[in-house]
Amino acid sequence: MDAIRKTQEDFPRQIRVQVEDAGRQLEVARANLKTAQVAVAQAEENRRITLVQYREQVIVFSEVLDAEVSLTRARTSHAEALYGYQLAWVDLERTTGGPLPPPTAPTGSLEPRQAAESNR
Repeated sequence: MDAIRKTQEDFPRQIRVQVEDAGRQLEVARANLKTAQVAVAQAEENRRITLVQYREQVIVFSEVLDAEVSLTRARTSHAEALYGYQLAWVDLERTTGGPLPPPTAPTGSLEPRQAAESNR
């Protein structure tokens, strides 16, 4: 009987810990998303500069390809970060037992280009 009572008394604390953990995970995911948005913006700018340099025959085409690869990797990382953010949001909703207000991205948008423009 004491074990049951102890479990019942401990239950609210367990719930609070789970909600706090889910909230921390969401904040980590939000930070990862913001970092990924900045990385995409930087890779897009790098590609733009690289294309200009290539047109002016300052660099070789392999450097353009490197810039394209970097941009593709940044976009992939952004997609993964967005997925992680959405998973963390759903986990927080599940943990709290219901829908939460719509999430907002760190810069108010989930699109990397818009994030880059707002960070300038």
